[in-house]
Amino acid sequence: MPQDHDITAALPALGRLARSLTRDPARAEDLVQETALRVLARLAAGAEVADLAPYLKETLRNLARRPERPTLPLAEAPEPSVLPDAMLRLTLAEVSAALDGLPDDDSRLLRRLAAGEPIEAIARAESIPAGTVMSRAARTRALLRRRCGLDRGDIAALARS
Repeated sequence: MPQDHDITAALPALGRLARSLTRDPARAEDLVQETALRVLARLAAGAEVADLAPYLKETLRNLARRPERPTLPLAEAPEPSVLPDAMLRLTLAEVSAALDGLPDDDSRLLRRLAAGEPIEAIARAESIPAGTVMSRAARTRALLRRRCGLDRGDIAALARS
């Protein structure tokens, strides 16, 4: 994906925009991460984007307008550390490659979730319970983190950068 470095360059501006829209640092971090994942998934699927920065910002604004879905509480993350730009680019490229290396079912599941498809819709399409979709997604995300040598704190730092 040739545009990965453009996404990393846009992350600080996305973080500022998310914080201004939400006034909630945790929600802002989630929005930035979800925006980056969605756009990366779209680019990996072959979408062509003429001007990436405005596309990222509009995606973030659209996500911010959606009502928040309830999530399970996560353990407190360690204090964030900002990864240098080069490290961030390498990490994003590694995650993208690891996503491509997953079994097709798992990769498709994460891409559908990253694109914002509701869990219930995925469950219906796959003819499986919503709980199975959620557990498969959790296992697949954990596998990606292991393959990339990341922990949850590292992923949160990516969104803050």
